[in-house]
Amino acid sequence: MMMPDQNSQGAFDHKIENFSVRNMAYLSTLAKLVYETEKKIKNSLNQKGCNVDENNFYFFSNYDTDTQGFLIKDNDKIILSFRGTEGITKFK
Repeated sequence: MMMPDQNSQGAFDHKIENFSVRNMAYLSTLAKLVYETEKKIKNSLNQKGCNVDENNFYFFSNYDTDTQGFLIKDNDKIILSFRGTEGITKFK
C-alpha cells in the first residue's frame, strides 16, 4: 500500500514503534479521503499506486448514523479510516 503522492519510500511503515511524520502524513491523507465518495476514494488510491480491488478494500456507509469509512489492507497491515456525523441534522 503506497503513500498517496509518494514513491515506496513514502509508504506507511508498519514496523515503526514511535512517532513518524511519514506515517502521520499517510494516515492524514486517508482521513481526508474518507469524506469523498467511494468511487473518488478508489480512484484516488489507484492513481497513487494502491491497486485497490475487492480483496483489499471495503467501503461502508450508513445513512441512519451518517457514518462512512473504508478499510484498506495488504500483507502487513489493515487500516480503517472513518468519519462520524457530517451534518447537524442527525442531532435533532
